[in-house]
Amino acid sequence: MSRSLIAFFICVALPFSVVAGQKESTSKSDRNSKATKKDSETYSQSAAAKAQFMRESGYRNGRPGYVVAYRKPLACGGTDDISNLQWLTIAEAKAKEKTERKGCK
Repeated sequence: MSRSLIAFFICVALPFSVVAGQKESTSKSDRNSKATKKDSETYSQSAAAKAQFMRESGYRNGRPGYVVAYRKPLACGGTDDISNLQWLTIAEAKAKEKTERKGCK
C-alpha cells in the first residue's frame, strides 16, 4: 500500500510542485511570437498595398507571367506605398532579387 502511495506522489504530485517552483520569465517562444506578430503586421500592410496596386493597375487578380515587386526594397529604405510598386516578369524579378541580395545600393 505504501509503495503505491509513493508511486502516486512521484508521478502526480511531484511534477506540479516542480512547475509551481519555476520562475516566470520571457521564454524564447514568447519573444518569437512577438516577432511573428510584428512580421504579420508588416505583411498585412504590404499585402494591402499590393492589392491596391493591382486594383488600380487593372489586374485585380494578378497578371499572368508577372509579379508585383518593389522598385526600391523595403529593407533598403523603400516605402510601402503603391508608388513604389511595379509589375515585373518572373525572370526580371528573379534577376532583381539576385542583385538585391548582395546589399542595398
